[in-house]
Amino acid sequence: MHAFFSNRVLHLLGEIDFCEATRDAMTCMEKGAYFCVSARSPDDFKTALMEWIPGKEQEMARYKDPARSGHDISFVTKDRLLRAVGNELQDMHYTKATEPERVGSPDTHLLILLGRKREWVSDAAMPTVGSSLAPARDVYPADPRAGFARSAAIRPRRI
Repeated sequence: MHAFFSNRVLHLLGEIDFCEATRDAMTCMEKGAYFCVSARSPDDFKTALMEWIPGKEQEMARYKDPARSGHDISFVTKDRLLRAVGNELQDMHYTKATEPERVGSPDTHLLILLGRKREWVSDAAMPTVGSSLAPARDVYPADPRAGFARSAAIRPRRI
């Protein structure tokens, strides 16, 4: 597989499934393949709609609406992503973005990680973490060579 892309899925998984899904995706990827995931960040917590799960404040929330019972959100942070990918990726970049949820709703706040599967992995290897994104503007993840389809506009911000 030359690329892996996941948009707004990982925050729906518990910690074990989150790590397994991330690692399973990387086992299918060729060396040098692109890895891009986006998931809801803690910035997306909305007091009017959600409440923190006791003992997991700033990590997990659930919707107050009884119709969404059992719909827990495990917000994704840089540390959580780094623990899941370990030393498997190189050229890693994080950015925050917002995307429209639907007309009349506030935007969804996402954390995005982009990296490439290492050509080699050693115990001394440490991922490069940083960001070299252009100033905030609308962008489309549309590089067909990386396997990304043109999708809704996202507005990245430096973090």
